[in-house]
Amino acid sequence: MTSGETIQAPNQSFGSARLKLYVSAIILLAVALGFNALFNFSTLDKLVTESATLKYHIIGEDLKRQIKASVQSGRFLQASDEMEKLLFNGKQRLHRISSGNYFGKKGFTESVENDVAFSIYLPDGKLLSSTAKKQFGPQAPFALEDLRTNMNGDSSPSGQSKIITQNGWRFLQFPIQSSPNEWSGVLVISFKHAGKTGIFSKDLKKQFSLAWALFVSGSVFLVFLLIIVSKKGEDKKAFPQKKITAVMFFIIAPILIVFSGLNTYTASKHYLEISQKKIEMTLALVKEHVEGFLGENDSVLEHAVKEDGQFLKMLKPYPILDALIILDSGDNWIFGAKQENTEIPSALYSRWGDKLAGKVKILDGSHRLEILKGKEQSVGSVVIRVSKDHFIKKSANMILNAGTVVAISILFLIELLIFGFYFIDKPPPKEKEDRPVHFGLIRPVTFLFLFGIDISISFIPLHMEKIYTPLMGLSRDTVMGLPISVEFFFVGIAIFFSGFWNDRRGWHEPFLTGLFLAGTGVLYSWLAPNVIHFVISRAFVGIGYGLTLLAAQGFVIAFSGEKSRARAFAQFIAGLYAGSICGGATGALLAEKLGYSWVFFIGAVTLYSIIAYALIFMRKAMIRPKKVTPAKQQEVMPARHTFKRFFKNRIVLSLIFLSSLPASFAAVGFLNYFSPIYLNRIGASQATIGRILMIYGFSLVYLGPVIADFVDRFDNKRNYVFVGCLLGSIAFLMFFLLEGLLAVTFAVLLLGLSNSFIIASQSTYMLRLKVTHALGAGKAIGIFRASSRVGQAMGPIIFSSLFLSENIRMSITKLGVVYLLTAILFLVFTRRDQNQYKRY
Repeated sequence: MTSGETIQAPNQSFGSARLKLYVSAIILLAVALGFNALFNFSTLDKLVTESATLKYHIIGEDLKRQIKASVQSGRFLQASDEMEKLLFNGKQRLHRISSGNYFGKKGFTESVENDVAFSIYLPDGKLLSSTAKKQFGPQAPFALEDLRTNMNGDSSPSGQSKIITQNGWRFLQFPIQSSPNEWSGVLVISFKHAGKTGIFSKDLKKQFSLAWALFVSGSVFLVFLLIIVSKKGEDKKAFPQKKITAVMFFIIAPILIVFSGLNTYTASKHYLEISQKKIEMTLALVKEHVEGFLGENDSVLEHAVKEDGQFLKMLKPYPILDALIILDSGDNWIFGAKQENTEIPSALYSRWGDKLAGKVKILDGSHRLEILKGKEQSVGSVVIRVSKDHFIKKSANMILNAGTVVAISILFLIELLIFGFYFIDKPPPKEKEDRPVHFGLIRPVTFLFLFGIDISISFIPLHMEKIYTPLMGLSRDTVMGLPISVEFFFVGIAIFFSGFWNDRRGWHEPFLTGLFLAGTGVLYSWLAPNVIHFVISRAFVGIGYGLTLLAAQGFVIAFSGEKSRARAFAQFIAGLYAGSICGGATGALLAEKLGYSWVFFIGAVTLYSIIAYALIFMRKAMIRPKKVTPAKQQEVMPARHTFKRFFKNRIVLSLIFLSSLPASFAAVGFLNYFSPIYLNRIGASQATIGRILMIYGFSLVYLGPVIADFVDRFDNKRNYVFVGCLLGSIAFLMFFLLEGLLAVTFAVLLLGLSNSFIIASQSTYMLRLKVTHALGAGKAIGIFRASSRVGQAMGPIIFSSLFLSENIRMSITKLGVVYLLTAILFLVFTRRDQNQYKRY
């Protein structure tokens, strides 16, 4: 973390230094707990909202099903008495099911007559029919354009129908399709809810109280232990850093784990409540339909069931409902419907399901509701069977999500600890000259930098889609991808020129300029009124990104020695990936709550704050490089054409073409392109894909510094470049023995290990060369990083060809063989390299 084993407190009273330590520890706990709460409250808030609005979702899905059945294929919705009758019946059905006492429970108290409206709007927003025409006027109170891209046929109610809130009303939308790719209108259920949802709900208030209790008790315990530990350093006027780090980590981390665990328990209770409601309301809905046919047509049960013919579709939006069965009064089978594409449960899931069946009430047996003809004559019953397999998968997913939240929170905590120690250990102004600049100062910078950049990474195409207008005849998909393409194009250009700037004027000028441009670009994205302005804003971000990224590496080179350079680069990369993981996850959650624009604003503020950090903690390092005299230049490299010699050097060419390019296309192509598509095709959820890909980032954050420390002990970095490439090739060769989820998981882990070795040794190896020293470290790194961008651009193209082959496993295995051959060639072409080194 800091450069020493202790935290010094000279020239100031030890008591004030100790107070600074205690206050910093409490702030650290508050920020870490708040970051953890952001994720946990978001999950709980979704469940609370879904629970409160579930009855509207279920009735809306059923009514949409009836409207689609009444509209013949290819015809558009039309205003008619039949349509108004369907809306009126849907509203009455909501009232009966909400207030009915089918299960011996107290009914709901909302006034359906005055506080609920059922309406149908055409795609242009014009009102077609409604149970409350005077309530909202002839036009939809909100834009319907988003439904064009969000519509996906029959879908999960909680996932598809976004809740829109305006003037105290909530609106749920249910697109009605006239053909697979077109929609003819939208059913909207508008309602005022008497209960409180969101952050005002009872359960969330309890979680706020729990967070406050953990914070207060944790602060007291943390300060108490710090008092004991800090007293041991009072004689030396220094705090024992390792002990203080251990105290902070092993107090705060368990608090985060406990808080996540308790929130997960509360969330699981809500999930059970929602599942129970789905069962009860579906039973009541089927009962309503069958009894309606029995009453209207005076038919027998078999005819009433056949008249509807749509019960199978009622199951589709709710995977927890495995089967629906209708029995006659003698329990003889009349009708049965089962979920489509139901997977056969694994042996593990079956064992868990059997164990849970006795403990979880909804899994214990079937659920039944009696069907009446008239008021008292029982003619049969409707039965619903719950899917144990789906319940186990959902429960396991909630546990894995909680584990992911804990992992990200602890990652955030570790970065806060590193930053906190630099703040606590900051010397007084009179002593700054005596303290050497430590390369570890760069890690908080790179963490905050990628946090601010990647906070918007999850929704840039979505924001582009939101403000989309036709541009220069380009297709919609091309325009949506334009901001990212433009951004990374300018990243590559800026990286190249930043190297020259770094060598001439020092690392700090391109660093500060890049931060300002990146922050301004993100701020511009916040204010961008249209597509062109948004694309230009991302160009500014790309220029700032490239300048800052290369300049930060210039700082690493300037303030690390040959024996510590691998560790310095590992700290640099660890901060980058930690910031990227935390920023991307945080931005996705904030976008749901605040909207895209405000997340851009937060990103800009984060980037601007790094300028303040640099001026406070890195001011001493902001010096211009010494000019190289002609005599010194002649001593370093007798020849004039250093560029020509650099590009003709066999070590440099081997590093670029046999190490950097293969490693770049392997990492980006496999992680960013191949893995998401491959895992999606074999049925992995989006959450599972995200968790697997995070293994790569966590490997670089936690294993990277350890591996770099090991690599720094040896002079020969060439061997470890080869080890990294070898591990990368094995990642793909694994597909010869394994397949599916297991193969991808191992491959991602091995690629993380591979790049940990490559990052620790590749740049360090190149910086030791005579031609690099003659050209300039900044220019050399700039050229080297720009070439790796070419490999990153090639990655998706190379891996896309794998999906064209009949056997993907064999194709990726062959790719692994090619990668192995490049690694062996690298080893061959870089042998006898001793005379290439510049000895410092």
